[in-house]
Amino acid sequence: MRKIASDGHQNIFGGADGALGGTDADLFAAVATWNASTAEARRSAEGDIKHCIGQLKTHLDSNTFIRLVENNPFGTSLQISQPLNSVLSEIESQIAT
Repeated sequence: MRKIASDGHQNIFGGADGALGGTDADLFAAVATWNASTAEARRSAEGDIKHCIGQLKTHLDSNTFIRLVENNPFGTSLQISQPLNSVLSEIESQIAT
């Protein structure tokens, strides 16, 4: 908890060395590609987004650091997986329209 407070959310969770293992950056890149594309390229980019979402969901479920932060012994409630999974579901529904 102190590390998050001192180093900031982006330094702990973002990037290849962060708790999300770079899966967030991959997803953002796929969404940017999808947003800039049309027709057939957009369908391909949609597949990339779905793949990135699957990787991120798997990572959220298996990451020890995230589980420890969420279920910490300090009595502090911190939700990471549930809000991110909600956002990922919303992204999936948005690209399907």
